[in-house]
Amino acid sequence: MRMKLMIILVIGFVSLAVGGPFASSNDKGPKVRVLVLRYDNAKPVKGLWMLLEMLNEHGKSDGMPGLSVRTNGEGVAEFYLPNPVPERLALAFNPNDFGSCSDYEFSTEQVLKSGVVSEGSCSDPKLHYSEPPRPGVLVVFGRRVPWWEQMWREIP
Repeated sequence: MRMKLMIILVIGFVSLAVGGPFASSNDKGPKVRVLVLRYDNAKPVKGLWMLLEMLNEHGKSDGMPGLSVRTNGEGVAEFYLPNPVPERLALAFNPNDFGSCSDYEFSTEQVLKSGVVSEGSCSDPKLHYSEPPRPGVLVVFGRRVPWWEQMWREIP
């Protein structure tokens, strides 16, 4: 599973570097909005790059390129899915920038029809996110990795 996540991250960062067709989501299919919130206070995480990988029912990409987008001032990243719509969606973040507290793979049908508020694995008991899911919206939780923790990770 870690290897799969690393492959997704590498594809995303290569697409950002070359700026090719992977770098934007201009193919106008159904729109998915990913709302990224801090796990401790539910405030939006702004300016965070993420990769949306499109998977089949077996969790494979089938050669479909991932889409890289940065969250806006409200912590939202918008993606337009290709047609035909993939079975599953997977999110990936640079682990040096963001620590996700949510699942990273979701049913596309569920996201589009009813929306998903992801279960948080490191949620603070004080956090009460009470907004109901909205069709086309995926809500995930996590935290920015502070500079000192990034430095600590680099020490051998």
